[in-house]
Amino acid sequence: MKIRITSSIHEIAPEDWSPLLSGNFPFAHWQHFAILEDSGCVGTGTGWRPIYLLAESDQRIEGALYLYLKEHSYGEYIFDWQWASLAERLNLEYYPKLTSAIPFTPATDAKILFHPEADLGKRENIAHLLLSKAKE
Repeated sequence: MKIRITSSIHEIAPEDWSPLLSGNFPFAHWQHFAILEDSGCVGTGTGWRPIYLLAESDQRIEGALYLYLKEHSYGEYIFDWQWASLAERLNLEYYPKLTSAIPFTPATDAKILFHPEADLGKRENIAHLLLSKAKE
């Protein structure tokens, strides 16, 4: 299994992304991410740069983790200005930061998405690979 990184949902086919979704959480749908990108709400210069990590086998996308590289805390529902201020006083870099959140949305759901045919053991491996790549 390999990890592919892309900065646009448009580099992922909707029919490859859709099987990863479970339940009725509309904010993780391919179309929602496309609207955010196409409208200019996220992307270069917005402080929300999308990063999609994809765990791929030869047959399909087995799992995905959607992330944003943040250059500020605007548009988040848990503001962390105090953490950013403390980091500045300690001469530590706080931004950019990597977050797994849906921009401008207080709703929460799973951040790591799995293909429905991936069993529990495979899901653990996929999650480990995706999180390791995010930390890298």
